[in-house]
Amino acid sequence: MDVLKCRLGVPIDDVSLLRYIQTVAVLVQGCWAVKSDLLYPATFVSNDHGIMGPEMQRGRDIIVSIDLPILLIVRVSNISLSKY
Repeated sequence: MDVLKCRLGVPIDDVSLLRYIQTVAVLVQGCWAVKSDLLYPATFVSNDHGIMGPEMQRGRDIIVSIDLPILLIVRVSNISLSKY
């Protein structure tokens, strides 16, 4: 919290800062992740595939909720496959 408060450059107490963070992010396995509805508002449409914001929100929420070690294993296996 001290690092974040220092970077903000404005005086703010821990409780106020935590309350603000909770309005824009969710705690996922010890890390703060920006809420999906802020990244993909209801009016959002994907440029590549035309996927609407609510579908992007649901998909991201599912991905974020997956257990972290599984994602790391998949990422490592993809990296090792792409090296050869």
